[in-house]
Amino acid sequence: MPAPFATCDDAQPMRRGLLGVELAPVPAAGAHSAASGRGALILRVLPGTPAAAADLKPGDIITRIDDNGIASINDFHRRMRLHAPGDEVLLDFRRDGHSFSKKLTLAERPREVGRGYEVFSDSIRVEDLRLRTFITRPLEPGRHPAILLIPPPLPKSLEFPPSAADHPLKRAIDDLTRAGIVTMRVDRVGVGDSDGDDPSLTRPRTDVAACRTAIRALAALPEVDPGGIFLFANGAGSALAPLAAEGEAVRGIAVYGATIARPLPVSISEQFRRRWQLQRVAPPEIERRSSLLQKYLHAVDREGALPADVLRQQPELRAALAGVVQPDEVAWGLPPAYFRELIAIDFDRAWSGLNVPVLAMWGEADWQAARADAEFIVNAVNRSHAGRAAFRALSGVDHALCRAKSPDDSYMSNHSAGEYHPVVVEELVYWIRSQTAR
Repeated sequence: MPAPFATCDDAQPMRRGLLGVELAPVPAAGAHSAASGRGALILRVLPGTPAAAADLKPGDIITRIDDNGIASINDFHRRMRLHAPGDEVLLDFRRDGHSFSKKLTLAERPREVGRGYEVFSDSIRVEDLRLRTFITRPLEPGRHPAILLIPPPLPKSLEFPPSAADHPLKRAIDDLTRAGIVTMRVDRVGVGDSDGDDPSLTRPRTDVAACRTAIRALAALPEVDPGGIFLFANGAGSALAPLAAEGEAVRGIAVYGATIARPLPVSISEQFRRRWQLQRVAPPEIERRSSLLQKYLHAVDREGALPADVLRQQPELRAALAGVVQPDEVAWGLPPAYFRELIAIDFDRAWSGLNVPVLAMWGEADWQAARADAEFIVNAVNRSHAGRAAFRALSGVDHALCRAKSPDDSYMSNHSAGEYHPVVVEELVYWIRSQTAR
């Protein structure tokens, strides 16, 4: 039987209303929109939700909520955060070139359940804001090692309702907890039930402060061995891990699919090149787009320009980045101010200053992350503390922890819909046990 979802503190953030859709950026040109790329594209409608009852469909583009225009996914989340379960909203959307309006009554977000372990929620306070935490713990009594999960800093809740039980990260949490490890996740400012109105205004220093507070909250749990706390970061979360560990009682850090370690413009440029190669774009065109991308990143970073202004002034670039970059972000969902702060961080110094064990893993089918970023982390740590960091290349797994034969296989199968592969968790559990046994 699934374990109940419990709350261990009465002073909790407000429960937000649920529409029940997963979203993607609207391409600036093509089948979905021949014009501006404004709105929020429905990628998936969750069963049993108000969106399903209203017969919303994948491919619909949400354009307004309660007479407020929706220019992007961030706009959608900002408007939805104003509503509680039971609120009625008026939704305008486009389908096949036609406009529609529907009234929907929002539901309460379904509670996450554990499968062979307990799940409970709590909150931590950061900058006088309450941030929702989700904790899983094994059923076995005693103190256990613990992991703070640090995913990419996106405006998306880390709570997994029953309809998302097969999400790869949820499956990884299942495996970690059943292996005897306590886990914790933190919803960012302005995300899910956490306080705050606009996650795009959050800065790296706030996310780092949240991680540090969460580390201390983990150590205070009676079921956690305070000397056995680890960080596990994936994707762009790898940028936060070394900063969060500084000065904290962390036993070790593991990263998978690191995308931010080397200079950020380099990592972004290389990922776009890999994407275009997988799209079978001709080499001369890749070079042309890469040149445009460099100008774009320079304008946003060095000149302080807004992405929307740069894209509007460079139609060629807007076409090249269609469906990948939104007007209110630079790339990878990073708002301009967040992007600029990350660029200013010396990650070589951050990693080399750590004297804790580090495991950097990379999937050979991962087209989104480069092997070079994982190796950069290992080299930085070992340069200052020889032998403290190790690199693992894992076959048959992609960026989303899913099975894939190659980067091409991952890209063509749209990685988010793939079959979960346990190899990353197996490697992580083995490494944690080897560290705690010393």
